[in-house]
Amino acid sequence: MLTDNRAFYEALGRAETPSIKLLAEKIGYNVRQTALQARLSPEDAEELLNDAVVITIANIRNGKFQFTEFSPVTYAKGVVRKLIANRLRSVKPESEAIGDLHLPSDLDADIYLQDRERQAIVGKLLNQMGESCRVLIHMKYFNQLKDEEIIHQGLTIYTSVGSLKSKRSQCLKKLAEIARQAGINEVF
Repeated sequence: MLTDNRAFYEALGRAETPSIKLLAEKIGYNVRQTALQARLSPEDAEELLNDAVVITIANIRNGKFQFTEFSPVTYAKGVVRKLIANRLRSVKPESEAIGDLHLPSDLDADIYLQDRERQAIVGKLLNQMGESCRVLIHMKYFNQLKDEEIIHQGLTIYTSVGSLKSKRSQCLKKLAEIARQAGINEVF
């Protein structure tokens, strides 16, 4: 129905329900992934999605967003990036209680340096992988999300735990191969 960018733009300007649903559908995955990377909650992601759709339509109606051959989806993704940046600026950094702080005498410099080096190596290896593998590994091992949570919250394209685990297993094998090619044989 809305294969033409101009028709899509005009339908959004008229706030037609099918065009609104299509816009939300097309930017939904991007919003959830970006919110996840920004460590925002799934509720925040849904709020950002709704805000981006409303702002896009409002900007079409008031003339702030003029049609220029680009899809309104691209514009809406830009709105999402700005909304997330604004949200992150307003978030206060977490603070620790004085009792939770590690005193310098508790710090083992060798372990600290070794951990930093490992983090740098893993970061470089992950950057050599595709986006989907990087996201899957990050969610499981860095964000410590359970597979059931990932599926339930719709954070990936996978709809079952089995398919998610299978893809992540392939990604880990790929990561191991990249590490071997880089001459890394140490187990982290």
